[in-house]
Amino acid sequence: MKIIIFDAGRRNHIQTGYGIMSRQLGTRLVNRGYEVFYFDEHTFPDKVDMWLWIRPPHYVRYKEFNPDNCNVFFTMCEQEKLIDHKSEWPELLNKCDALITPTAWNKEVWINNNVTIPIHVCPLGVNTKVFKGYQSYEFSILSVFEGLGSNAREDWKTNIEAYYELFYDKHCDEVSYTIKSWTVNWDSYREFLRQLIKSKGYEANKLPAINVIDTELVPVDMNALYSKHWLFLKNTRGEGWSLPGLEALASGLNIVTTKLPAMAYLNEDNCTYFNGIKDLKSAMWNEWKKYRSIKLDILKWSWKESTIELDKILKRIKESVNET
Repeated sequence: MKIIIFDAGRRNHIQTGYGIMSRQLGTRLVNRGYEVFYFDEHTFPDKVDMWLWIRPPHYVRYKEFNPDNCNVFFTMCEQEKLIDHKSEWPELLNKCDALITPTAWNKEVWINNNVTIPIHVCPLGVNTKVFKGYQSYEFSILSVFEGLGSNAREDWKTNIEAYYELFYDKHCDEVSYTIKSWTVNWDSYREFLRQLIKSKGYEANKLPAINVIDTELVPVDMNALYSKHWLFLKNTRGEGWSLPGLEALASGLNIVTTKLPAMAYLNEDNCTYFNGIKDLKSAMWNEWKKYRSIKLDILKWSWKESTIELDKILKRIKESVNET
């Protein structure tokens, strides 16, 4: 479909709502096979399927508006009654072929203010890779302990075995395991990985990622590290205090840990206790399912999903106009 987007150049002002709409939707419509022309930027063909106006309704009064075109406004309102200069908006919109608006509430307002053309609801999106809160956009696991590769208090070998078994050849692009350690025995660590991969017959390109950090981090950087992860994993044989466990708790992570007396401050509301690799795998998988559920809810509000819905609406509008 060939469309002209009229946004009064707002896509270059991405701090504005209409600017964000125009840039995000326009770019993604191109990815979905549309030929998109911006009124102020391109020499566009004489014949297009639709003019999409991403602006307030008073732009119907502009000289660029031609009633012979298929004109669709994607716009919104803030109040239930359209007063003052907005009182003319219903009359102006009724000169168009269709109206798209972000919420069911908007649609009800337009109808109550005598807009009679077809009205479609298309929820707007957000960049969910940028606005994601303190938890990672991936299912990322973090462990913090001394002595990776050595006979550390942390049962790091079981951690890796369980992680590989759970996510080998599935969800690899959405999961990662970070180990923050110090005094790392790299030769022993790498040999363990080599033997594990060989014994299980794993293919390297089907394994989920493991990242090891062995540099010293100041507190503010440790806080940033915690905040990028979803799950804190503590698989320890013995602890007198476990400062990392408290730091993870304060940082808002979900916690999976062995149940030792020193970990008693972690109550059932914010952690899952396990005993052995079978329990560990079950606990990690339950956290994965929780993550997936929340992530899918977040993605409902992405610009990708918004554009998919807009694509359907524009095609319905085109079919309706062609029929008349």
